[in-house]
Amino acid sequence: MTRNEVEPPPIGRRLPDPGEIHLWCLPSDPDVRAEYLSVGADILSAAERKRHSGMTHPGAASHFLAGRIVARRVLGEYLSQDPAEIHLSVDSAGKPYLNSAVAQLPAFSLSHAGGETILVIAGEGEIGVDIEALSRAPAALRIAHEFYSPEECRFLERQHGAAASGALTLWTLKESIVKAQARTVWDGLKGVSLTIDGGDIAWEPPPSDRNRWRLATAPFRNSYMLAIAHRVSRRDSATISVIQYDVSGETVSGTRFDPTFSG
Repeated sequence: MTRNEVEPPPIGRRLPDPGEIHLWCLPSDPDVRAEYLSVGADILSAAERKRHSGMTHPGAASHFLAGRIVARRVLGEYLSQDPAEIHLSVDSAGKPYLNSAVAQLPAFSLSHAGGETILVIAGEGEIGVDIEALSRAPAALRIAHEFYSPEECRFLERQHGAAASGALTLWTLKESIVKAQARTVWDGLKGVSLTIDGGDIAWEPPPSDRNRWRLATAPFRNSYMLAIAHRVSRRDSATISVIQYDVSGETVSGTRFDPTFSG
């Protein structure tokens, strides 16, 4: 199947409401994923194609290609633009952002792990997403012993046999926060200190704008941990709901990422 034989998704999708986040993911079927990606490589910019061709690590190259294709095609829906005409730039932390004269731009964030590519869209504020394979939990615990805050390390000690999964959960939350802040995860290892009590995510010391942050983390597709950090523009945005789509534009049925956000 060629690109010309693939029906494009509908143009002009509405931006999320203030209390919504749109979460886009690739289909579970690997053949469908491969088809979606194979017909999209020609929508990359010349700079993106050059960067992709220069990547020597196959996994990094695959993640980069998938992320740019998904971002261009999905953002094209919201902006009513040809995906190839979307102007994506990269900030100093390596985070892609829209460089456009369009008045109302969606906030978005990308993350990759294994065969998963996740794109989250918010209509306002700042947003960050991170996805990590559950198999990385032991590595997260090793990193925690060296880089996490004393409060976080004490929290992990109280988890006993669940310490590794707790370390991974904190990692995904930290990375989602610093991505929303346009920083790197290394900034957040000690710069962001979190603990979890039931469904409440505590941030110590809390930033001055803590009451505008909505944080959530939950398992995704059985093999991953996924976290979202959304800094809302109004303090009265107390609840956030997630609408999950696959890249066909259809809502995802069955098991969904449906976390409870902690504000």
